[in-house]
Amino acid sequence: MQAGYASIMNILHAYKVSHAEIYGGIPEAIRILATAGRPAVTSRLLAARTLGLRRRFYFEGFSIQLTGSFGTMASTPVAPSYPFALAREAGSADVLALHVPFPLNDLGVWMGIPERTAMVVHWHAEVAGRRLLLQEAVNGLLRKTLARADRIVVSNEETLRSSDLLAPYLDKCAVVPFGVDTMFWGALGGDDRVEAEQLASLHPRLVLAVGRLVPYKGFDMLLEALTRIDASALIVGAGSQWGRLRRLAERRGLGERVVFTGAVPRERLRILLHAAKVFAFPSLTSAETFGIVQLEAMSAGLPIVNTSLPTGVPTVARHGLEALTVPPGDPAKLAEAIGQLLDAPDLAKNLGLAGRQRAVAEFDQRLFIDRMHELYAQSMVSRRSRARSSNGAVPKEGEFEIR
Repeated sequence: MQAGYASIMNILHAYKVSHAEIYGGIPEAIRILATAGRPAVTSRLLAARTLGLRRRFYFEGFSIQLTGSFGTMASTPVAPSYPFALAREAGSADVLALHVPFPLNDLGVWMGIPERTAMVVHWHAEVAGRRLLLQEAVNGLLRKTLARADRIVVSNEETLRSSDLLAPYLDKCAVVPFGVDTMFWGALGGDDRVEAEQLASLHPRLVLAVGRLVPYKGFDMLLEALTRIDASALIVGAGSQWGRLRRLAERRGLGERVVFTGAVPRERLRILLHAAKVFAFPSLTSAETFGIVQLEAMSAGLPIVNTSLPTGVPTVARHGLEALTVPPGDPAKLAEAIGQLLDAPDLAKNLGLAGRQRAVAEFDQRLFIDRMHELYAQSMVSRRSRARSSNGAVPKEGEFEIR
């Protein structure tokens, strides 16, 4: 169902990084929601720089404010001004779309969000791997955020079932799968098509992997798998593991078969998806809850090899239907599955076609945008009604109506 709004709804998205600086699943989801072009809806983004002074600018049609940062530590920008900026900017928002995990978001909420501002928490993953005392402090702030939230959005049922932190707030939770622009990822123009065909001809057994170069993405497992099969690979992305992974590739004799491209624009990534034969998604831990890039690969008709994580990852591209799913952290099984798809083009084609059909039918961005904007509007209406009731005021007929 598509929602209409009696008055303008101002949405503030808040996350640690922006798609203007880093390509990744969460920044891409925010970009999709913020550029939806809905009448009577305005969107803006507050994020932190990866490194550098604060900036405020327009990008792809909406406002982005980036607070200054001294760099990144434990995948988190060192941005001391961010919580103050969040508390300030939330005052002019009807809906605060808070994307977690990002402890500075929770600190900003703790500092104070106006009572009239509805807050929708996008639960992307849990923070794990920190020292016990620090983890308890982070979780304590996160619980305050969840208690303040009007709604909590998760991308899949598996994440909802497995989270102890979400258990007390199930009545607030809604499952809304991500979506992508399946038309964009599914089609190539003339010059791009020629380039993809040329690349495929030069590298007929090309494996593509995309993601931030961080430990839980499992790219070291992919490199080990590539030592066991006849294949070349492109690894797209940037991150803290850049140097380590390149050195590992050299030590394992993969220097001529593996290229680390760094981050690339969406248009370039689309060409690479159409040139590759297999998409590898070797994530290791439940920090990987969904894998939006799987949807991009499926939209391009590319068969997937993913891992059997207790999250939404293997339910997006399903074993034997759109993917081959292997245990996480097992390079031998990963190599076997990739090799099977490279050696059996009919199987690869069938999985790819099924993936394309599933992406269009169930994960197109229109579905994602409609569901999220309706949830934002309902949260705004509910929050405003409660705020007025607590003040003894009676809403005017038709005010904040969803139509």
